[in-house]
Amino acid sequence: EPLVWSFTKIPCDGQTVVLLPSVVDNPGEFYCRVDNLADHQRLIELGVELKQHCETDNSPFEPTVGEPCCAMFPGDGAWYRAMV
Repeated sequence: EPLVWSFTKIPCDGQTVVLLPSVVDNPGEFYCRVDNLADHQRLIELGVELKQHCETDNSPFEPTVGEPCCAMFPGDGAWYRAMV
């Protein structure tokens, strides 16, 4: 089963939604997530699981362009979703 990116739909009906920025490249290109305590806790748990998986799985990986993968960010040593 192929991996795909997931997105959250933000309501466009005037409802206020609190967001937390995760990456800001410029005012027209940024990434954020909904500020929700339960989701934040789950994100932390997923980060722990991702680290364990990436540091113990020795399966060969031959990436293709456009394929999702895991990558370590040297700035903080944490593992993140990435795309080849």
